[in-house]
Order: sequence, then structure tokens, then C-alpha cells
Amino acid sequence: MKNVLINGKEYPVKFSFAALDNLCDLKGCSFAELQELFDVDKIRPADVVLLSYVGLKEGARRSGQNFKMEIDDVDDLLMSDMSAISRILGVFNSQNAAPEGNPAAPAKGATKGKKAPPRKK
Repeated sequence: MKNVLINGKEYPVKFSFAALDNLCDLKGCSFAELQELFDVDKIRPADVVLLSYVGLKEGARRSGQNFKMEIDDVDDLLMSDMSAISRILGVFNSQNAAPEGNPAAPAKGATKGKKAPPRKK
């Protein structure tokens, strides 16, 4: 969990499977369909608000705080401090990056565009 500064106030933000499940419920989509949501070229402003909402809601739950905001409240909060959007998305990206040692993660020292050496048979 990480705190994000929005309008001078710190808010805990957490993106867990529970948060993503909540997002699926709000959007009426499957977990597999969320992949498109995370494409920066295709994300809609409403999706940014929903993603922020579930992250703030889960962050509050995990830190033992009451969460009284509705989706429109989160929209208003983000509109009053647009720079908070990049901070919240940064938390999402850092919490959902493939960890080192994970087969899905690039090998340490690997560079983009470089081909892997051929495998021995």
C-alpha cells in the first residue's frame, strides 16, 4: 500500500485482487477484459475514475479507515488535483509489475529489442 497526496491530503491506495474484482463488478466485465483497460492508448477518463475509486477504497479498507466516497466524489477529487491521476496510476503500475524471479518478468539485464541467445538442444 502506498499513500498518494491529493489536494494536500494523504490517501492510502492499494490495488489488490479484491480491488480489481470490484472494478470488474463496476464495469460489468470479466477479469480478462480488464487487460484492455490497462492499455494507455485505450483507457477512458471514466475508467481512470473507476480505477482510482477501487484503489482508494481498498487502501482505506486495508488501513482500517472508513471509506465514504462515491464514484462521483472521486471524480470531483481528481478534477480538483489532476496531477493526482498520474500518482495513482503510478501506484497501480508499481503494485502490478512482475516481480524479479517471475518468469513473466524480463531477465535482469535484458534490454528491449535484443534477441535472446539460441537455446541449446
